[in-house]
Amino acid sequence: MEQPLNVAVIGAGIAGLSAAGELSRAGAHVTLFDKSRGPGGRTATRHAPPFDFDHGAPGFEAHDPAFIADLERLGCAARWTARTAEIHADGRLTNARDVTLWVGVPGMNAIAKALAAPFDIELRTRIAALTPCEGRWTLAADSRRSFGPFDAVVVTPPPEQSAALLASAGLGDLARDVARAAMSPCIAGLLGFESAVPLPYDVGVSAQGVIAVATRNSGKPRRPTGESWVVHAAAQWSNEHFFDDDSALAAALTDAWRAVAPSTADPMHVSVHRWRYARATTPLSGPLADASTSIVVCGDWTHATTGVEGAWLAGREAAIRLTSITRP
Repeated sequence: MEQPLNVAVIGAGIAGLSAAGELSRAGAHVTLFDKSRGPGGRTATRHAPPFDFDHGAPGFEAHDPAFIADLERLGCAARWTARTAEIHADGRLTNARDVTLWVGVPGMNAIAKALAAPFDIELRTRIAALTPCEGRWTLAADSRRSFGPFDAVVVTPPPEQSAALLASAGLGDLARDVARAAMSPCIAGLLGFESAVPLPYDVGVSAQGVIAVATRNSGKPRRPTGESWVVHAAAQWSNEHFFDDDSALAAALTDAWRAVAPSTADPMHVSVHRWRYARATTPLSGPLADASTSIVVCGDWTHATTGVEGAWLAGREAAIRLTSITRP
């Protein structure tokens, strides 16, 4: 009997988990690796009782029937009808409307946990090198542990990190193709309040100032009662202030909140999180592959949709591509 394909997936974000699921359904044995404490990447949730904060992706639209079916099958997400508005520099609100978004329940990280449940995941393991070994691949972690050999590898970290990993493996052409993608940073502010914030929207979007998006996290389904908001700073401001210390960032984001919501009380809880690679600003048109080496690279930055749905679609496409190039 033919042995199943043994595949390593580097990165247990939504793209990596989606690829793992598709590969497993095709009969492959999959091992995932992630440098973090848990799966999910930017579908992250931070607990600070009585508050919860989805400090990465706050929610997402979903249109692909297969993706929606996966969310419903897993029972890890719910639809949220959010009141949205555009915030102007003079305080005016325009284009107020209801938008249906998907959110993980009881937190955004529930989606990744559900997708990850069937798999072996080596957490707190940053893969530092790929080494060819008689037509297969061994993986070396920065902890000096090694894994493999694997028949094929799916690489899903952000493009800068993926390109460096591929270049170190001697895959210069593929690394240069990956490096054409670009992502911008984002600094998130996590704000908790003593009582409900009287704003007429759940998601406020601004094209000016420090804050690009403000989201009423506690308005989502199945959240704790503590009034919590997550503010995501604009890309340019995030880039300029990325290495400021936490206290300076917290003060700046609190001031920015006062500008967006001048009639509200100051928060009783403020913390920050830096996302070095948050938004795909120059996405690629699809997963990249080297058929001769059974390497495929993907992420939300390899799909025009981007975001959570784009990551899931990119992972599925990468798995299908890998299956096609490794099939005898």
